[in-house]
Amino acid sequence: MNDRSADGTAIVRKPDRLPIPVTVDPNCASLFPGWDVLGDIVMTSSYKGKCFCGAVEFEVTGTPQVMGFCHCNDCREWMGAPVNAFSLWVPEAVRITTGEDYVTSYSRSEHSIRKSCSVCGGSIMTDHPTFQLIDVYPALLRDFAYQPSMHVHYGSRMIPIRDGLPKFRDLPAEIGGSGEMLPE
Repeated sequence: MNDRSADGTAIVRKPDRLPIPVTVDPNCASLFPGWDVLGDIVMTSSYKGKCFCGAVEFEVTGTPQVMGFCHCNDCREWMGAPVNAFSLWVPEAVRITTGEDYVTSYSRSEHSIRKSCSVCGGSIMTDHPTFQLIDVYPALLRDFAYQPSMHVHYGSRMIPIRDGLPKFRDLPAEIGGSGEMLPE
């Protein structure tokens, strides 16, 4: 439902069911792109992606809850890279459109179920049931405007990144982390 404020700015109401309760402090609103200080989110677009060989295709609809970079050991080992770009979506926004039979899952912990293609071995997404969110790797989404807003698990970083974004030692307090910030 779209409304207009007194100055004509669009106000977009959040979906009825949010994955985790989040209250965004006005001083931290910039950490959550797409959210205003009341926790509203804009849901408008659709993006398609596929695995490395194309056997698995998927689609996401709307706007991710948050985007950023993860420096945890699990992400680094899974992706084989010093840092992992993430975009977290509500499960209802993510849909496998082709090749569901080729999707394999692996879980080293109850916090992450990593999904890949059984044909090419390419990473597809990671389900985070604890947060009720799915990380769809932004590099796989065609025409997606990736706009990271933070670094998480920066305390475990392999390489320093000086980009001016907030850097959490582990996770933001709003989702169960310490909320401790680290310098660039």
